[in-house]
Amino acid sequence: MKFGYVVLCGSLLLSASVMAKEVAPQNEGKSLHDTNCVSCHKAPEIYTRAERKVKDLNGLANQVQRCTTNLKLNWFDSENDAVTAYLNKEYYKFEPKASK
Repeated sequence: MKFGYVVLCGSLLLSASVMAKEVAPQNEGKSLHDTNCVSCHKAPEIYTRAERKVKDLNGLANQVQRCTTNLKLNWFDSENDAVTAYLNKEYYKFEPKASK
């Protein structure tokens, strides 16, 4: 009986951990964006304008990297990726490139 209980608890903890990892980057991206980006980029206007400069997901990632470098934010790659994912989900809706 104890073994079954331990397995059940372990499974629940693992499931919660996996679900948290899926939500965390999106929340982190929004938080980083809201804290660091909106002073220059008045969302959503800059992201939804007809003449926007970003044309694909790679261009979006490059633009996020350019901004963080220019602002000397010293973000980790995972933070740049989180903001890129947030912006893509909320505004750009680019299809991810197929992996080879």
